[in-house]
Amino acid sequence: MERHSKQDEYLEVLYHLREDGHSSDVKVLAEHYNEEHGHKEGDQGFDPAMVSRLADQLLVAVEGDRISLTDVGFKKAEQIIRRHRLAERLLADVLHMKSSEFEAAACEFEHVVAEEIAESICILLGHPRTCPHGSPIPEGPCCKAGAAKVESAAVPLSEVPVGSTVRVAYVNALSEARQHQLTHFDIVPGNIIRLHQLKPAVVIVHDGSMFAMESAVAQKIYVWKSWKDDGQQAAKDTPRPPFWKRFLSGQA
Repeated sequence: MERHSKQDEYLEVLYHLREDGHSSDVKVLAEHYNEEHGHKEGDQGFDPAMVSRLADQLLVAVEGDRISLTDVGFKKAEQIIRRHRLAERLLADVLHMKSSEFEAAACEFEHVVAEEIAESICILLGHPRTCPHGSPIPEGPCCKAGAAKVESAAVPLSEVPVGSTVRVAYVNALSEARQHQLTHFDIVPGNIIRLHQLKPAVVIVHDGSMFAMESAVAQKIYVWKSWKDDGQQAAKDTPRPPFWKRFLSGQA
């Protein structure tokens, strides 16, 4: 297991370099490997022999100093990254762990969890697009096929009954600007919100303040299914119509 874990670490670094648009050679790989794993100069960190072992397994291609993932190597690295980022999402959103706490656990998770379990976690969380740091989570078969081996525990806010109090699971914002806007309104994983209305605009209540948004935005806010029906409270929050309207309707 230890040897495979070490190989996985090198594949991860190569994946990160490719994801960031960087070419890789032995020097670049060594620098990023040591940086990602906390090795300082003089430590026993990067091992050039590991590159040769990965090349023998056809996971990387070596041309001179240049090192790149083969198609097989990229697929393997992608699965490792997917497990890692799903683990971060699970630990952050379900167990409410801080980044400093869940990172080490996610590193262990990626090496020991079977793909089938990762797929079930992905379905459970409602196929999240990004990890808590905003990096994309590679799609798995369950995302592409829309399969449902287990029922998702998170649903879009737009599917919640009006008047319900819910906890935000995660946000799949379509743009970074929208993500920042929702964060500004404190619509972030773990926070409690109440759905005030769905039409003509979606209105939610958080911390005593009301926020309106388009339905398309509400569909990207995922909340945990266990909600509390707070319809009576929502009715209290609804502003009363003007006196003249109540008088004409006989409600004055």
